[in-house]
Amino acid sequence: MNEELRDLAAIRALNGLAPEEAAQLDEEAARDPALAADVEEYRSAVAMLESAVARERAPHDLFERVLARIAHERVPAPAEAPTSRAKRFTWRPRILVPSFAAGVAAAAAVVVIAVALSSSGSLGTQDALASVQGTAEFTGVHGEARLYGSTDDDGRLMLELADVPALGTGEHYEVWVLRDSPGEAMEAVGVFRPTASDVKLELRLPGPGAYQAVDVSLEPDGGSAEHSGRSLAGGRFESPSTSPRA
Repeated sequence: MNEELRDLAAIRALNGLAPEEAAQLDEEAARDPALAADVEEYRSAVAMLESAVARERAPHDLFERVLARIAHERVPAPAEAPTSRAKRFTWRPRILVPSFAAGVAAAAAVVVIAVALSSSGSLGTQDALASVQGTAEFTGVHGEARLYGSTDDDGRLMLELADVPALGTGEHYEVWVLRDSPGEAMEAVGVFRPTASDVKLELRLPGPGAYQAVDVSLEPDGGSAEHSGRSLAGGRFESPSTSPRA
């Protein structure tokens, strides 16, 4: 099955195809079990997220509290190699979920776009880099976040994390960004459920702006629309010229 059919399967799960196109894809799925499985997988992802409502503003100082915990409460991670699964998790174009609301097209909702990363070369030069570190509760988590085209309408966040803990039942991780704006509200840009301890994501930014920080929270399925206040990891963006790892 080619990538074009996978993309069409994702759009079909979102009811984004014209009726005749949807009928053609359904006929193809009836002949192709792999395509049918992909359509169902996309539909499951959409169903999991359709019950969510728009992410609302969290307390304006929540990012400061998260970053303070990272800076002052973080203890060294164990020196020995982690015993969790080491297989690298890479995204196929499996979850492609644009802004939607539960049955109401006009309502706002979380933008969730996680696309496959064949390479980051096509994204151009990075705008900023953040060293991402786990909070005191999740000291082993580490990674980095990169911004591309953050002053454009189609900017991207590239997020790589290692030693991510497995989720419990009824939980998911959510990615947030903070940019200069009135009230300095955090904005949710993606939801993910890792199947391995290493995660690599490409997420669409909510719009142009001067981005200050990134945060990954642990959220209960069907919980509050606000940030749970329980962060897995976070970091502050620096320009490539000031970042020690640029």
